[in-house]
Amino acid sequence: FNGEAITTIANNEVGDKVFYAMWAANEYTITYEVAGGLIEDANYKTSYTFGNETTLPATMSKTGHKFAGWFTNSLFEGSAVTGISATEYGNKTFYAKWNVNNYKVTLNANGGTINNGKVSSYIYGTTILLPIDVTKTGYTFNGWYDNAEFEGEPILTISSTDLGDKTFYAKFSVNTYNVILVTNEGVINSGNIESYEFGKGATLPADVTKTGYTFGGWYSNTSYIGGTVSSIADNDMGDKQFWARWKEQDYPIT
Repeated sequence: FNGEAITTIANNEVGDKVFYAMWAANEYTITYEVAGGLIEDANYKTSYTFGNETTLPATMSKTGHKFAGWFTNSLFEGSAVTGISATEYGNKTFYAKWNVNNYKVTLNANGGTINNGKVSSYIYGTTILLPIDVTKTGYTFNGWYDNAEFEGEPILTISSTDLGDKTFYAKFSVNTYNVILVTNEGVINSGNIESYEFGKGATLPADVTKTGYTFGGWYSNTSYIGGTVSSIADNDMGDKQFWARWKEQDYPIT
């Protein structure tokens, strides 16, 4: 196919003639419907030439999603395609399919119990409430934190814009309970207590006096039923009230 293309035979030419048709392969456009994603391939093709195989871009990104391939229809029917074959022709439109990411959630209860609302995963784009019904014997639940040092503010939810696997740590504060000592007109000279902390307990005061009486110990009831109480055990819980019992003193008369 050297020279110029011939369109006519001149009126002064003679002899049989043979002409050869020259063909140029058509070039067609490629349109990508990315549905909010990005094509990361630097040199992806926006057109293709008939007779040549063309590869579609494979490096794709979309926040919170995983690329699931190109489809020739917006309903994603059939199988995903990776390229255009050498025998195809015509303008092409391809639709990117995305699968939303599912992330893992780990809840470190730190010895507590999650009674309701436990979560083990979340889907990007949804809001997830972290459980609040969390208990631990002798402690008060103070919320979930994203670090074991409990720095920052407690976290209530996983938001719709969060990404990646999550680990949360339950924070607890040890309970402190009130102690009421009813002396029945006696005097606590030393060792008075007004509260105790779970896990530590407390010793009730023994230096208690009342003029004309002998201290008979502390009781957990006003009927003085059962034995005397000298201490609060380290596994005790709840507010406590104790009553002092007195015995009249006998004096000799000479």
